[in-house]
Amino acid sequence: MKKNIVFKDNFAFLYLNKNIYTKSKIKEAIIEFKDFIKPSISQIGEYIVIKIETITQDYDLKELTYEFANYILAKEQQTVQ
Repeated sequence: MKKNIVFKDNFAFLYLNKNIYTKSKIKEAIIEFKDFIKPSISQIGEYIVIKIETITQDYDLKELTYEFANYILAKEQQTVQ
């Protein structure tokens, strides 16, 4: 399965490989983005799947989803270094 982000009309699914991303870093990102998104977390096979809905009109869904994904990646990179 090679999906990273799937966009729908009012929400997006962000697929994160659980062998690369940790739930603790995802939870940290959720706290940081609490004023912008409403996330729901599930797991499908080797992926942690986050359903993202926006709760602000200041930014569009794609922008928030990419920023959220980049934030998680940056947090994971800090752990590696």
